[in-house]
Amino acid sequence: MNNEILTEAQRCLTINDGFSSRKITDLISLSKNHDADEILLFLCDLYHDKHRLVSGLLERDDNSIMLDLGIGAMFRLSQAIRLLKDTRKENIDEQFEQRTAASG
Repeated sequence: MNNEILTEAQRCLTINDGFSSRKITDLISLSKNHDADEILLFLCDLYHDKHRLVSGLLERDDNSIMLDLGIGAMFRLSQAIRLLKDTRKENIDEQFEQRTAASG
């Protein structure tokens, strides 16, 4: 996973409220100690945690600001996850093509 992809995914995970920015999580820091698969699993776990939070909030208070923030975070996480999965698939496809070209 290169820095360009991480930066693009980080943009998905950064919330700007007009006054300040807040990162849902910091992918650049994560990438220093974890590989792409571990980061992807972490983001999926975080997405499911947010889903559980949103489900609980829907049962208690469907007008909560926390509900709106949770849904926004879920959307942003899903975009970052999709981007990383698509990039990973492209890399695997490229590696496959290179190996078949080299062997053929």
